[in-house]
Amino acid sequence: TYRLAGISELKCKEIETEVEILLTVDHPNLARMVDAYETKASLTLVMELLEGGELFDRILAAGHFTERNAAEAIWQMLLAIRYLHGLGIVHRDVKLENWLYEKKGGQDLKLIDFGLSKFWRPDKSMEMR
Repeated sequence: TYRLAGISELKCKEIETEVEILLTVDHPNLARMVDAYETKASLTLVMELLEGGELFDRILAAGHFTERNAAEAIWQMLLAIRYLHGLGIVHRDVKLENWLYEKKGGQDLKLIDFGLSKFWRPDKSMEMR
């Protein structure tokens, strides 16, 4: 949920971009936006329920990953990133905490948190603010 009162024009633009990206993408390894609700005071993005926890936490709990499990996770990550880049989208916050498992004990990973994401064009430079 974003509180809209008093936010800067820049933050408004970032939120618009996040929503536009979420409406654009459709990939099994990307979290899906189910709905959005806007009032004068706030904007709420309803995302699909991912119950399996963070990749980061699963690695810590296990103490290690087998090569097979690591390869499976990395493969899914690369598929998602390749898909985004193919659409001209850069995530800009890819980290273990932003990969969630769909179900407890499951192996299907999804990338979340598109708040820093941008549409990328080769003729335009990109900066983090």
